[in-house]
Amino acid sequence: MKDHSQLREAVRKAIDPMSVMRRVTDEALVLVPAADGAVVELLCDGHLCYVCASGSLVAHVGTRLDPVASLSGYALRSQATVLCEDSEEDDRVDRAACRRVGAASMVCVPLVQRTEPIGVLKVT
Repeated sequence: MKDHSQLREAVRKAIDPMSVMRRVTDEALVLVPAADGAVVELLCDGHLCYVCASGSLVAHVGTRLDPVASLSGYALRSQATVLCEDSEEDDRVDRAACRRVGAASMVCVPLVQRTEPIGVLKVT
Protein backbone atom coordinates (compact mmCIF):
# COMPACT_ATOMS: atom_id res chain seq x y z
CA MET A 1 0.00 0.00 0.00
CA LYS A 2 1.22 3.50 -0.87
CA ASP A 3 2.38 5.80 1.87
CA HIS A 4 -0.58 7.95 3.00
CA SER A 5 1.48 11.15 2.69
CA GLN A 6 2.21 10.35 -0.97
CA LEU A 7 -1.47 9.72 -1.59
CA ARG A 8 -2.47 12.98 0.11
CA GLU A 9 0.10 14.89 -1.97
CA ALA A 10 -1.21 13.29 -5.20
CA VAL A 11 -4.79 14.30 -4.30
CA ARG A 12 -3.69 17.84 -3.39
CA LYS A 13 -1.96 18.25 -6.76
CA ALA A 14 -4.99 16.88 -8.60
CA ILE A 15 -7.32 19.50 -7.11
CA ASP A 16 -4.95 22.47 -6.72
CA PRO A 17 -6.23 25.20 -9.10
CA MET A 18 -2.73 26.31 -10.14
CA SER A 19 -1.72 22.73 -10.96
CA VAL A 20 -4.89 22.27 -13.02
CA MET A 21 -4.29 25.53 -14.92
CA ARG A 22 -0.66 24.53 -15.58
CA ARG A 23 -1.80 21.17 -16.99
CA VAL A 24 -4.35 22.92 -19.22
CA THR A 25 -1.82 25.40 -20.63
CA ASP A 26 0.83 22.70 -21.10
CA GLU A 27 -1.61 20.38 -22.86
CA ALA A 28 -2.92 23.20 -25.09
CA LEU A 29 0.58 23.46 -26.55
CA VAL A 30 0.64 19.71 -27.17
CA LEU A 31 -2.81 19.71 -28.80
CA VAL A 32 -2.07 22.71 -31.04
CA PRO A 33 1.37 21.98 -32.56
CA ALA A 34 1.61 25.41 -34.23
CA ALA A 35 1.08 27.20 -30.90
CA ASP A 36 3.98 28.72 -29.04
CA GLY A 37 2.16 29.99 -25.94
CA ALA A 38 -0.91 29.41 -23.81
CA VAL A 39 -2.26 31.37 -20.86
CA VAL A 40 -5.15 31.33 -18.42
CA GLU A 41 -6.42 34.87 -17.82
CA LEU A 42 -8.76 35.44 -14.87
CA LEU A 43 -10.92 38.46 -14.09
CA CYS A 44 -9.44 40.41 -11.19
CA ASP A 45 -10.02 44.01 -10.18
CA GLY A 46 -11.74 44.84 -13.46
CA HIS A 47 -8.94 43.44 -15.64
CA LEU A 48 -8.05 40.12 -17.21
CA CYS A 49 -4.84 38.99 -15.52
CA TYR A 50 -2.39 36.39 -16.85
CA VAL A 51 -2.25 33.96 -13.90
CA CYS A 52 -0.73 30.82 -15.42
CA ALA A 53 1.11 30.34 -18.70
CA SER A 54 3.18 27.92 -20.75
CA GLY A 55 5.60 28.34 -23.62
CA SER A 56 6.39 31.84 -24.85
CA LEU A 57 3.88 33.45 -22.48
CA VAL A 58 5.47 32.28 -19.20
CA ALA A 59 7.50 35.48 -18.91
CA HIS A 60 4.31 37.53 -19.14
CA VAL A 61 2.45 36.15 -16.10
CA GLY A 62 1.08 39.21 -14.30
CA THR A 63 0.11 41.02 -17.52
CA ARG A 64 -3.21 42.81 -17.18
CA LEU A 65 -5.58 43.43 -20.09
CA ASP A 66 -8.52 45.78 -20.41
CA PRO A 67 -11.52 43.49 -20.94
CA VAL A 68 -13.23 46.19 -23.04
CA ALA A 69 -10.33 46.63 -25.47
CA SER A 70 -9.01 43.07 -25.93
CA LEU A 71 -9.93 39.91 -27.81
CA SER A 72 -10.00 38.07 -24.48
CA GLY A 73 -12.62 40.50 -23.21
CA TYR A 74 -14.57 40.10 -26.43
CA ALA A 75 -14.59 36.32 -25.97
CA LEU A 76 -15.85 36.74 -22.39
CA ARG A 77 -18.59 39.18 -23.35
CA SER A 78 -19.80 37.06 -26.26
CA GLN A 79 -19.27 33.81 -24.36
CA ALA A 80 -17.95 32.32 -27.59
CA THR A 81 -14.60 31.02 -28.75
CA VAL A 82 -12.99 33.63 -31.02
CA LEU A 83 -10.11 33.42 -33.47
CA CYS A 84 -7.71 36.14 -34.55
CA GLU A 85 -5.56 35.21 -37.54
CA ASP A 86 -3.54 38.46 -37.62
CA SER A 87 -3.32 40.72 -34.58
CA GLU A 88 -2.04 43.59 -36.73
CA GLU A 89 -5.25 43.55 -38.80
CA ASP A 90 -7.92 42.58 -36.24
CA ASP A 91 -9.65 45.58 -34.66
CA ARG A 92 -10.87 43.49 -31.71
CA VAL A 93 -7.39 43.04 -30.25
CA ASP A 94 -5.23 45.24 -28.05
CA ARG A 95 -2.37 45.60 -30.55
CA ALA A 96 0.07 47.05 -28.03
CA ALA A 97 -0.47 44.09 -25.68
CA CYS A 98 -0.14 41.63 -28.58
CA ARG A 99 3.16 43.19 -29.58
CA ARG A 100 4.43 43.10 -25.96
CA VAL A 101 3.75 39.38 -25.61
CA GLY A 102 4.52 38.44 -29.22
CA ALA A 103 1.03 37.22 -30.14
CA ALA A 104 0.57 37.35 -33.91
CA SER A 105 -2.50 35.11 -33.93
CA MET A 106 -4.61 33.55 -31.20
CA VAL A 107 -7.73 31.75 -30.15
CA CYS A 108 -9.57 32.78 -26.98
CA VAL A 109 -11.90 30.39 -25.18
CA PRO A 110 -14.13 31.89 -22.47
CA LEU A 111 -14.06 30.23 -19.05
CA VAL A 112 -17.40 30.23 -17.25
CA GLN A 113 -18.29 28.99 -13.77
CA ARG A 114 -21.94 28.02 -13.84
CA THR A 115 -23.21 31.04 -15.81
CA GLU A 116 -20.64 33.57 -14.55
CA PRO A 117 -17.71 34.47 -16.83
CA ILE A 118 -14.43 34.13 -14.90
CA GLY A 119 -11.66 34.23 -17.48
CA VAL A 120 -10.17 33.04 -20.75
CA LEU A 121 -7.87 30.34 -22.05
CA LYS A 122 -5.79 31.94 -24.80
CA VAL A 123 -3.53 29.99 -27.18
CA THR A 124 -1.13 32.01 -29.35
